[in-house]
Amino acid sequence: SLTLSTHGSGHGDGAIRVWDVAAGRCDRVLEGHDDQVNVLAVCGHRLISGSTDNTVRVWLMGAAVAWPCERALVGHEGSIFSLAVWAGRVISGSQDDTIRVWDAVTGRHLATLAEHTNSVTALAVVDRAWA
Repeated sequence: SLTLSTHGSGHGDGAIRVWDVAAGRCDRVLEGHDDQVNVLAVCGHRLISGSTDNTVRVWLMGAAVAWPCERALVGHEGSIFSLAVWAGRVISGSQDDTIRVWDAVTGRHLATLAEHTNSVTALAVVDRAWA
């Protein structure tokens, strides 16, 4: 999984590179997107990626060299520009003016929020427990 000395980066070629910062090297390359990767997030043991190919992908992180793509979350009709995670949920914001909520483990689509008038470029989750 990602640690303090590890980070991921999304690239214009559709690849995600996972870096060992302490060693200064790329440990693995994740391939699966057909266009540039715009945004990354971590949900438990899963790396979540959003791309200009209109998909969100869920990658299972672990000690193995390969981090398999568990699934592609399909439904947006525009590039994915923002991601947030909360309570086992993936929340994606898109150029199609919508936010979609997915179950991170099963990939099931849970909701679409469609009252935006332009691309959704940033997301944040506020836990109501503070109220």
